[in-house]
Amino acid sequence: MKKSCLMPIKRSALGSIPPLFCVHGEPLLITQELKAERSVYALNCIYEANSIEDAPVEIEVLASRYISEIKKVQPSGPYFLYGFCTGAMVAYEMALQLTKNGDLVRHLLLSCPSVGSPRSLETAKTIIIALGSNGFSMMRLKNVLKIIARIFRHLPGFIAMQLKILRYKLMGRMPPELMMELHLLRLRPARQKYRYKPINCKIEVIDGQLNKEQLARSAKAWSDIAGVAVKTYTVSEADGHMDLLQLPIAAKRTAELIDRAVI
Repeated sequence: MKKSCLMPIKRSALGSIPPLFCVHGEPLLITQELKAERSVYALNCIYEANSIEDAPVEIEVLASRYISEIKKVQPSGPYFLYGFCTGAMVAYEMALQLTKNGDLVRHLLLSCPSVGSPRSLETAKTIIIALGSNGFSMMRLKNVLKIIARIFRHLPGFIAMQLKILRYKLMGRMPPELMMELHLLRLRPARQKYRYKPINCKIEVIDGQLNKEQLARSAKAWSDIAGVAVKTYTVSEADGHMDLLQLPIAAKRTAELIDRAVI
């Protein structure tokens, strides 16, 4: 049987609501929180790859590949898309290609979308800005220490992952979750050069720990990029990037936004 990058998470026989297509992330957790009766599919090139070298390394190519798969399940719109991190970037490009070809994208939900710049550079800039500010402030000092602590907190995990990759390479086999980590690393150059373009569809963005001012700035930035009014939401309990993927409350709030688009 030929492998596919499209995996059914839930199949609904009712057929009254179009399916939800999830690009990366943890679609099973979200599906468990959905109230609407609908089919849910996960999209991930790792599902069909025999090796990491088989997976596309361009955002546009990956989006086109995923579109060809969802068309087998749902030949025409309206489409409902969700994406997490790099998957959000791919989902955006999918929506862009679909709308350019005359298909209707009813709802696009971006969870912690990648913005094309390495996190290490963003962190370095944040530290420099904080250290270069005028005058001493305990608040500034706390922010700097918090950032440094976060770097060191993730460092052991990064080293462990590199050792794990080396181990499985020597063994000649690699589990899917590690293949995904490697795939995301290979996609980094493509993420850095990708540029979001104006699009004609409903877009919502969900992120972690944003205050009212940050939410407003995020909404304006995404609205300027997309050329349509974009609503942004936050999960205040999500302290880090992966919390939006793993916390039950994050899955619940994500599912609520997805349900709201069809109920």
